[in-house]
Amino acid sequence: ALRATETAFAATMAARDLAAFRRFLAPDTVWIKGKSEPLLGPDAVVAHWAPFFEGPNPPFSWAPDLALVLPSGELGRTSGPVHDPTGKLVAGFQSTWRRKPGGDWEIVFDFGTGPT
Repeated sequence: ALRATETAFAATMAARDLAAFRRFLAPDTVWIKGKSEPLLGPDAVVAHWAPFFEGPNPPFSWAPDLALVLPSGELGRTSGPVHDPTGKLVAGFQSTWRRKPGGDWEIVFDFGTGPT
């Protein structure tokens, strides 16, 4: 289920749907990219990511190659490659997900990395 959630999250970029992207973010989400200041909360993440959703073609894509869930079922982690439109590996991602009371997953931490 977590792998499917990450895949659906990535599909928001392909669909150019920023509102759907936002629905995966926890209210207390923290996003980190390199040594820059972390993005705190959905508003900051969406403001930073909005330019990536402009135009008809996505500037990159990602897919999980790892999805792990704690035995408690409360937290999970996904990671995988990020590719540019030509398929070239340009970065990686690591996301920590929390299961909401209704069973859906939300991202609490996201870390972008250099090429893996």
